[in-house]
Amino acid sequence: MIHMIKCISIEQETDMEEKRIVLTTANEVSGKEIVETLGVVFGDAIGSVQNFQSIAEIRANALENLEKNAFSTRADAVIGVAVFYESLDQERDLLLVSVSGTAVRFG
Repeated sequence: MIHMIKCISIEQETDMEEKRIVLTTANEVSGKEIVETLGVVFGDAIGSVQNFQSIAEIRANALENLEKNAFSTRADAVIGVAVFYESLDQERDLLLVSVSGTAVRFG
């Protein structure tokens, strides 16, 4: 599974740089050569679960946080993305979604 996420970094109010980061569960990206491994990046999100849609929203928030952390390393992609779910409080239906992967740069 591959996701393309658009990142915008604001270095100055008028200077914006756009970059696409690939998030994939695979250990490589077809057609791309990995030239540098930047390290493990993480993303977490906590939310209240009322239905399946809320689980998807919590997961999307965790992936967005992963992508932001990868962007800060100047990565081109995050490979080997894994998603973990943990119930924090069954009475309040709190769910923690954690995602991790390896940030890499292409040649």
